[in-house]
Amino acid sequence: MSTSELGIAKIVIGIAWSVFMWWYARRRGYNPWCWFLSAGLIGLLVLEFMPSPTAEDDAERAAKLRKRGNWVGGILAALTLVLVVIRALTMPH
Repeated sequence: MSTSELGIAKIVIGIAWSVFMWWYARRRGYNPWCWFLSAGLIGLLVLEFMPSPTAEDDAERAAKLRKRGNWVGGILAALTLVLVVIRALTMPH
């Protein structure tokens, strides 16, 4: 596999993973856009073990869980973007 093919494969896998995270966060009751780029496998594990706000009967508690989960997803996504930019800037050309 050539370098350009490997690069394209990484992009396709990254897009597929992001779409999966978007779908899974929405299914769990969180804002999917906060989880779209949320740190790969680490983000998936965090999302899996967070309590689902859709399972709550108390609307106030569900709102708090949703807010906390969206913050966590947003922080993981921001961290992912920072790491990608650092890697791109430090990568030899």
